[in-house]
Amino acid sequence: MINQTIASTAVNQTGLDALGLASGQLAAQWAEATPTYDAAAMTLSLPNPSRWRAMIGGVLQWHAFGASALTDASGSALTGVVGVFRFHPQAALRIQRLIGSRYDGRTDGRASRPVPVWAAIRDGDPPAETADMVETDPPLAPVNGAVGAPLSFGTLTFHDELGLIIDPVAVASLFRDLMRALPALRNDDAGPASDLNTPGASAGGIGSIASLATGRCVHFVDIFQGPWQDRSSAAGIRIGTGSRLGAGPHDWPDSTNISISGTAGDIRFGFSPEGTLATTALTPPAFPATVVPTGATAPSLDREFLRIVIADLGLHLKGNRTDSD
Repeated sequence: MINQTIASTAVNQTGLDALGLASGQLAAQWAEATPTYDAAAMTLSLPNPSRWRAMIGGVLQWHAFGASALTDASGSALTGVVGVFRFHPQAALRIQRLIGSRYDGRTDGRASRPVPVWAAIRDGDPPAETADMVETDPPLAPVNGAVGAPLSFGTLTFHDELGLIIDPVAVASLFRDLMRALPALRNDDAGPASDLNTPGASAGGIGSIASLATGRCVHFVDIFQGPWQDRSSAAGIRIGTGSRLGAGPHDWPDSTNISISGTAGDIRFGFSPEGTLATTALTPPAFPATVVPTGATAPSLDREFLRIVIADLGLHLKGNRTDSD
C-alpha cells in the first residue's frame, strides 16, 4: 500500500527515478557506436552487434508485418519486421510541454513543432518467434524499456503523434539542449553528462549524434499528412527565390522565407501541428525572448526540424473534377 509518506520518501531519495518509465528522463547515450545518418531518408543506422538504447522510458513491441501507423520520408507505411518503441504517454507529454515552452513560448502544454512519441527500428534483432508469425497474428507482447535499456541494432526513425517521420539528428539536438537546460532530466544510469558534449565521451553519445548534421530542415506534407506533391498546373511552394519544391526534406537557411511560387490561387500553408493555413510567407520561427526555465542558458539547436502543411483548396474541395463536371 503506497501512502503519501512512502511516495514522498521515494521522491526525496530517488528524484525523478521514482516515476519510473513516466519520469520523462532522457538518456545521454543513445547507442553503443556512432550511427550512420541518411538526411534524405531521415534515418540513423547502427550495424550489428551495436545496440540502440532507450532514449526515454517506454515499451518496445515487435511487429512482424509492418507498422501501418508510422510512415517514412516518402509517406509510405513502415513494412517488414519493425520494433516499435512507444514513449510512455506521460513521459511524452512532459517532453512535449517542455519543448513547447522552451522553444515555442507556449503555455498550453502543446508544441508548435513536431515532437517524437514513437521510435521505430527496422532491420534489427527481433525475437525468433517473429519468423513463424502470420499476418493474422497480433504483435508480440510489449516489453518495458527503461531509460538507457538496450533495444536492438538496425535503422532508427522517430515519429510524431500522427506517425509522421521526424529528423533524428534534430531529435538528438532537442533532447541534448533540454538536458543542458534541465540537468535533472538526464538519467544518471543512461550515459554521463560528458556525452552531451561534441564529441561526447561515448561514440553513441547524444552529443556525437546531434553533431551529425547542422542547420534547419523542413518537410512539406499535404492536408491529409501525405507527402506534398507539386502540381505544375497550380501554384507551388518555394524557399527563398528557389524553384518549386516537393515534400523534401529541404534545407531552410536563415534569412529566407517559405512562400507561394506564382499567384496564390487555392494554395494555403502553415506550420504543423499548431499553425494556421494562410498565404502569408513563413520565416524561421525565433526562440522566445524569455528563457525557459528561468536561469537556464538560451535555447541552442544545432539541428532543427519543422513541418509545413500545404492545402490545395481546389484539389481538396473539388477533387479531380474539371469545371465541366
